[in-house]
Amino acid sequence: MRKIKLFLAMCAAVSGLRGAAAELQGLRCDTGTVSRATGFFRIEQGENGVWRFVTPGGHGFFLAANNGPSQMAGDACPALGYSPYTRTLEAKYGNDRSRWAKDVADRLLGWNFNAISTWDPPAKGLVGAGLASTRVLQLGKSFAGGGPNSESNLLDNVEFPGRFPNVFHPDFEGHCRRMAMKICGKERDNPWIVGWYTDNEITWRGAVKQDENGISDDAHAGTGMYDAVLRLPPEHSGRRALEGFLAARGLSATDTVDVRVKQDFLRLVASNYYRIATAAIREAAPNHLVLGCRFAGFRSTPDIAWEEGGKWNDAMSVNVYPPADLTNGVVRAGFLGDVRPISAKLREVYRLSGKPVVATEWAYPALDTECPCRKGAGQRVPTQRERAAASALFARTMLSEPAVIGYVHFRWVDEPPLGRWKMKEGEDCNYGLVNLRDEPYELLTGALREVQGNLYAIRSQIGTEHPAVRPTATVPYPRFRAYSKARGGCWWKPRHEAKLAEIARMGGVCDLVLLGDSITHYWEAKPYAAESWAALTNRFKALNLGFAGDRTENVLWRVDNGELDGYRAKAVVLMIGTNNSTKDTTYPWETALGVKTLLARIQERQPQAKIILTTIFPRGRGADDKGHSGARARNDRTNEILKTFADGEKIVWLDISDRLVDPETKWTTPEMFPDRIHPSGAVYHIWLSALAEAVDRAFAAETGRQGLVSPDEKRDLRKDPGGYRVMVTTVNYHNSESL
Repeated sequence: MRKIKLFLAMCAAVSGLRGAAAELQGLRCDTGTVSRATGFFRIEQGENGVWRFVTPGGHGFFLAANNGPSQMAGDACPALGYSPYTRTLEAKYGNDRSRWAKDVADRLLGWNFNAISTWDPPAKGLVGAGLASTRVLQLGKSFAGGGPNSESNLLDNVEFPGRFPNVFHPDFEGHCRRMAMKICGKERDNPWIVGWYTDNEITWRGAVKQDENGISDDAHAGTGMYDAVLRLPPEHSGRRALEGFLAARGLSATDTVDVRVKQDFLRLVASNYYRIATAAIREAAPNHLVLGCRFAGFRSTPDIAWEEGGKWNDAMSVNVYPPADLTNGVVRAGFLGDVRPISAKLREVYRLSGKPVVATEWAYPALDTECPCRKGAGQRVPTQRERAAASALFARTMLSEPAVIGYVHFRWVDEPPLGRWKMKEGEDCNYGLVNLRDEPYELLTGALREVQGNLYAIRSQIGTEHPAVRPTATVPYPRFRAYSKARGGCWWKPRHEAKLAEIARMGGVCDLVLLGDSITHYWEAKPYAAESWAALTNRFKALNLGFAGDRTENVLWRVDNGELDGYRAKAVVLMIGTNNSTKDTTYPWETALGVKTLLARIQERQPQAKIILTTIFPRGRGADDKGHSGARARNDRTNEILKTFADGEKIVWLDISDRLVDPETKWTTPEMFPDRIHPSGAVYHIWLSALAEAVDRAFAAETGRQGLVSPDEKRDLRKDPGGYRVMVTTVNYHNSESL
């Protein structure tokens, strides 16, 4: 009897799964991924750290949406007094809205989109039968209306225009609950709805104004909201909340406050906003996801907004219009000199929030249409051919990011050439999949059809030897903004320039070049490493090109910008990668490909030099060392790959890991790595000894000797009750001619 009951329960579970899957018939999902079916969309982190939506039927899902039309209409054009696209649709469909909706859905499905994203309720026939839905609610923006110094707005809308809801207003919570119940409540059992965005582009930057190049970098500091609220009238409820916040800290509104106080106020504002907005949605539609507030790009959004959002939302969302570098096959993080791959920025905000990301607006308008593209976001490209290539590159890049779970292409139709909506805004861009005559852009839709037809195949390449786009680790970029109070401010560029000056003084010859990160950098910079560094430089004419905090991509930039030019090195020591491994969204193969790219660059610029490829040093105290254990595992796997790059002739593998860890636990000790990652003086002595032997072996054929250091002179590592200590014996470090 018990077996029969168990069998019936299993049948019921299977029946429920089939019912949920059938309910979303036609939805293109990853059928190779089977997970828990709940009847609604949810989010999980899957194998290899890759995040994904899970469909109601329990399959993996990547959101490939278009910011489509909700009704059979287009943007109004004030200069014309009518909507040109609406007239096109009326001429084509008359009043047959069902046929129009079916045609839109069929086109989107034909181009392999799987969802549509709208502000208003989508017309019947647009959602379902293959297309899921996400919606923008505008909970805060709809509340923050009114004129100057409105009670509902935290910005004065005079000196600091914009809208951010007064989260301290007694009516804000009720407003959000009523609005969510009205819109979300009636859809609470709709399995086709993935989730809801709380708002679109509210003004998180506060009093940080736009400069001639866009948003000031001060927006990241998170001080602008405090400054904006401080300028409100004393009777404003937002201003009163600020004064109460200050009073609790023994301060007043007339005091000059520390940056941290201003940041704490923004944290309070953000926490109130997310708490109230997400609670309203979850009350009205408990089966649906909360996808965050669609931020207006990266530069205008304080880090605190990401951090606090991650505590309340199921995912984070950001509108991005990044430049596509078609020459190098890379989507950059932004304009104005930020040449990092956008992947680096996405991983940064994922680290801040701890939640996966949806790129909720993106597009590449071209200049070969009737749209002048004078106003509106995004990189302008010359023709539809570049537009298609840039769009495909962006889509592949998002698909290749483990913490990105979807994107929303902006938009369905072009904007009117004479501008849309208000004359002040007047956007007039070639954003659409179709033009104002309802004709598809064949190159663009064809490129997206191809990429989106392979969503899950591309997704499966994450973390493999053959990624779909260039990994971040292989794309050179500098760290000009690297800041250290101890080093007197922004130090990275000055160090690079100082090294170029040092190279100019070398006379064109160098025995040993050391390329790397802080582990290499500190060998010449830290007092505890001074003895072994002096020993090294007494023996070899050495050039230390280690830069604290560098990753493979930063070293690549330095190599491409002169650090291996103007001289002939006899050997290059390369150890890099531990900073790549710090974040759990960087994979061993990605780091290894960065190192492989570096090896090729070194051989191009220093073809005569031997390369001593050194293992990434161990880090962490144990498996429960949260800050290091994951990175240690990634480093170990990376080292396994790096070892295969050595041929024993041009590239020599040097692995001293076993000599740097406890022989029993295989983890680092305080004596060897005091802070779990950076070596002590003892480790530098061991590295020096091993390096000298490696150099000897590498050049044995040329010198006719088997070694430059006799067995009696080699360093000896011994263990005693006091821990590890290095016995330094006499070595002749002055014979550099043997190189």
